[in-house]
Amino acid sequence: MTILIINQKGNIKSISNMLLKCSVNSKITEDPSEIINANKVILPGVGSFDYAMNFLKENKLDEAIKIFIRKKTNYLLGICLGMQLLFEDSEEGVEKGLGLIKGNIIKFKSNNNAFKIPHMGWNYVEKNSPISKFNLIKQRFYFAHSYYAKIKNDNLNSYTSNYIEKFPAIVEHDNILGFQFHPEKSHIYGKNILNEFIKL
Repeated sequence: MTILIINQKGNIKSISNMLLKCSVNSKITEDPSEIINANKVILPGVGSFDYAMNFLKENKLDEAIKIFIRKKTNYLLGICLGMQLLFEDSEEGVEKGLGLIKGNIIKFKSNNNAFKIPHMGWNYVEKNSPISKFNLIKQRFYFAHSYYAKIKNDNLNSYTSNYIEKFPAIVEHDNILGFQFHPEKSHIYGKNILNEFIKL
């Protein structure tokens, strides 16, 4: 199996390295035809919401992603900003997202100095929906984000984490998945959940 990683620049090599630890090869691509013909695709995210969406549109990757997910045995995984791109829009910019999951991306807000923004570091996740493709018990992951998803259908919010308030840590909508955390920076926990993704 070879998993395609959409080339959103940045440190995507760490995702590829973690997949190698899971005994899976990956290929970094900007080719829409390769994405359409793949079985599993990872959408990372680097920089701002608008920058990332413009990159996808300029390279016709947004349409390739939408064609790719029509086949229900295919799986798309968005990571961090890549997960946020799955939604309709974001307070971070003016561009529309992919619109694959109904909801919006909003910024953390707090008057409590104990909560620094961005939310950075390790945090536990807790199951929110009885239906999930993942089996996580007392597992923690590495987060680095200032924005989070406000999802319209809470049943798609399979795992939550808590920082200032509860927010979606994992979203699942049929064959569309999103991790707000970075599995590639989450050591054994990240390797475990990527192994579960690989087995889907």
